[in-house]
Amino acid sequence: MKVSFIVPFEGYYHYLADCFESIQDQNIDDIETLLITEKKDEQLDDLINQYQNKIHLKLIESPENANVATKRNMGLDHAQGDYVYFLDGDDYLKPNTLSLMIQDINDYHVDLVTGIRWITWFKKQVFETMGDEKNSELNEKDKDRDRNLKFIEKDYSAMDNSDEQKKIDYLIRSKKGFKNVSVSHILIKKYIIDDHHLRFCEDFLYYSDLPFVVELVLYAKTIYKDYEALYIKRKHNDPINTPALSQIKDDHKFDEFVKAYQYVISLVNPDSQLRYYLDSKLVKYYGNYFAKRIRRSQNDYWREERFETMCSLLDDVRDDLLKKMTRYQQKMVKLARQRDIEGTKKLIAKHLAKSKIKKILKNKNEMKK
Repeated sequence: MKVSFIVPFEGYYHYLADCFESIQDQNIDDIETLLITEKKDEQLDDLINQYQNKIHLKLIESPENANVATKRNMGLDHAQGDYVYFLDGDDYLKPNTLSLMIQDINDYHVDLVTGIRWITWFKKQVFETMGDEKNSELNEKDKDRDRNLKFIEKDYSAMDNSDEQKKIDYLIRSKKGFKNVSVSHILIKKYIIDDHHLRFCEDFLYYSDLPFVVELVLYAKTIYKDYEALYIKRKHNDPINTPALSQIKDDHKFDEFVKAYQYVISLVNPDSQLRYYLDSKLVKYYGNYFAKRIRRSQNDYWREERFETMCSLLDDVRDDLLKKMTRYQQKMVKLARQRDIEGTKKLIAKHLAKSKIKKILKNKNEMKK
């Protein structure tokens, strides 16, 4: 029952050592670790020599400037395991996380197993020294954190489509926004990937995970979430030398977002639950991120052609979804469908002013405690 770890590498050597050590900490013998990179030098050779036998490490050389999607696809082409697990080279796992997930697959006979993700700025040794209570507290303060416990008490037993809802809840709804939907921390039975010829879209740099995860929701039958299985997503702040994708200033990021969204909804039945929750994320993206660009950006295209693009997407959002959104979100969509940019700007200004006042009052109350 071999597990194939697929590890795309971008050049963070001091992070990669933590990643390899955490794989070793899983105490699983029947694994292969596929490291995909175009960077091969003495520093990397030293790491490979150190861990090659310990984690059954294989190096796959990618083309120069290959993106993460390309590297993951190369990993899938070489994977020999019964299960696939994607682990980014700058992240790491809590000891025995994969042992738990493999046991879950055997015990519950499911196609997918996921767990919880915490965000940290710290290397593995520091993270482990700090302890779970402090790390959990810091994770809860991060704006990109997963909503790990949102569905822990949800009763699926009475649902006709409980397996479908679990997949949507665990893989889509628990993530904040489209950009945080991720293949990281999903143990996948490889037959799903092989039978449905799943691959990452190599045209996407920022949103390549989204279509792959949507296809997992479509094609996997069952899923289990283990709240003891912990993946540590490491943030780093070096926007000049080694920027994270979120730190890259790219004017085409919005265009890719639109293409990725249009692609995934083309895969999904318009009347399905999955489409409902994808549309929900679109409305929230518009009311939060895009609205701030309308208000604050010096570039008029956010209020002109990009506004028109968003309006076209919002035209097709289901009306039954809008009834459950906030009044602000409902008004934003209504104005977008009317192509009323002036009304939209006024509504955003009013909303942001209210939010600012609430934040000031909250800070004052906390200071009084």
